[in-house]
Amino acid sequence: MHPVHQVIEDLESSYQWLRNSLRDNNIARVGTYSKKEPLMLVIHDESHRKIAGLYGYQSLGVFFIDLLWVDPAFRSKGLGARLLKAAEDHAKKHHVLYVRLETASFQSPDFYIKHGYEVFAKLPLLIEGEEQHYNYYLIKYLKLQ
Repeated sequence: MHPVHQVIEDLESSYQWLRNSLRDNNIARVGTYSKKEPLMLVIHDESHRKIAGLYGYQSLGVFFIDLLWVDPAFRSKGLGARLLKAAEDHAKKHHVLYVRLETASFQSPDFYIKHGYEVFAKLPLLIEGEEQHYNYYLIKYLKLQ
């Protein structure tokens, strides 16, 4: 029997080996395997300081929003909505089927729901000393032009 070892040192090269092995397996099974095509959007204030941003990527016909943040001093001014729309417009131009993201209950799930996203899963988070929080997984199907 082969023993299981926890990798502590050389974590990065072990991760790269695992990721590349899985990718190669996927390519062997489905042919061309879509690479991640990143999108970074940033909004600056008048002094060119970054005040809001969105990072996402397209892969396998899906656009994933990984990060969206607005400086607290600039919230409720429509910046998040502008970033979301710009990302969705980008996704539509690239013939993406839907946008997917995850957010926590202590972040802004209602913001995304207000902009047409639907919750497809809700899972509990275990944060010691905190009230019950959840991770929300959301999706928005795009109407392709």
